[in-house]
Amino acid sequence: MVRVAIDIGHGSNTWENGGGKGVVRNGIVYEEHDFNSLVAQELDRLLNYNGISTLLYQQPFSPEVGLTQRTNYYNSQNVDLVWSIHANASSSTSAEGRCAFYWYTSSAARRLAELYVEEVTNAGYNTHGTGLHASQPNSWTNLHICRETNMTAVLTENGFMTNNADFERIFGSNQAVYVANIARAHAKAICRFFNINFNDDGGGGTGQKYIEILADSLWTYNTADWNDRAVIVNRGEVFTVIRDRFYVDGGYMYQIKSGLYITANPTYVRAYTR
Repeated sequence: MVRVAIDIGHGSNTWENGGGKGVVRNGIVYEEHDFNSLVAQELDRLLNYNGISTLLYQQPFSPEVGLTQRTNYYNSQNVDLVWSIHANASSSTSAEGRCAFYWYTSSAARRLAELYVEEVTNAGYNTHGTGLHASQPNSWTNLHICRETNMTAVLTENGFMTNNADFERIFGSNQAVYVANIARAHAKAICRFFNINFNDDGGGGTGQKYIEILADSLWTYNTADWNDRAVIVNRGEVFTVIRDRFYVDGGYMYQIKSGLYITANPTYVRAYTR
């Protein structure tokens, strides 16, 4: 069985520890790792549905595992592929699009990167330049994940957090559909690389996310502020998510269709996609 390591870029504490990897808008921090985690979870589901075994060493929404620790582990596990998920940033707000990095001497990694570019293009999204970047020594492309892995490895940058249109896809009102579409593009590229017929009947649907209230009663919030209480909702109520899980002062929230915010703690709410 094919075995793929899904490498989730950064960690839940990367921003707090001064590592950047996110953007601030209207005083709210949007962390790259949160988006990477959402894509990884959906990719994990799709690959498993298509008979591909997966490994997630960096857990979603969890503290960061160091790069050397990651690649040492992947190499020890002899996985067939390392697929790293990221979002990009730039000092220029006009920079946009998606791209993939591969080690410059690996024809297999280049082929997989090409398949990624084809699939995101087929999904209707543009690329950053050609979408292909050879990772090589003594340049800004000298990426650890591409360089230190013993197997085929590709690192994807799935849009620019600093671009208005891409921001809406990565963190904003279009996030649920974008996460589903990007994860599907990843899965299709990987299946094509391993000559596996991709089956899209795994429940992907429209990619719309919903939450069901599990607690007897639960506060909602007017803004992304735990102190700004709005109204109470009750067990069994279901709400449409318009902004997926994001970090707020020690916890995580969703934004729902009414515009209100609610905890993302799985003890109190159940999230599902259809």
